[in-house]
Amino acid sequence: MERLASKSHPAHPNIGVIGLGIIGRAIAGNLRRKGFPVFVWNRSPRPVPNFVGSPGELAGMCNCIQIFVSDDEALLQTVEQLSEKLTPRHVVLAHSTVAPDSMRAAAEIVERRGAQFVEASFTGSKLAAEKGELVYYVGG
Repeated sequence: MERLASKSHPAHPNIGVIGLGIIGRAIAGNLRRKGFPVFVWNRSPRPVPNFVGSPGELAGMCNCIQIFVSDDEALLQTVEQLSEKLTPRHVVLAHSTVAPDSMRAAAEIVERRGAQFVEASFTGSKLAAEKGELVYYVGG
């Protein structure tokens, strides 16, 4: 039974991180240190490992995608760019502090493609993110 589970659910699936500001960059680094293959995208390119060309490319490589963008417009643009590649196998976690209407609109875009959307606001600092100690408030 254990072998079947490990084949269908790898111990370290690819994780996508969109938004490489203070928190997104720290989260990506922490996940890498814990052995996860992390692929990243940012509106302004960064010289970091596994930087991909677009949100759609990232969705093609990762089933779990975390979004750390700075505002409503960035969130909506990002999920629009992701949406073409989203399928029911995807889980999109939005960590941005945005207006409730923008979060609902983002959820609708993602869910229209059959993917799951989770709103997961957080509290904590860069150090907490680096140590894996952020506190999340999850809904969705």
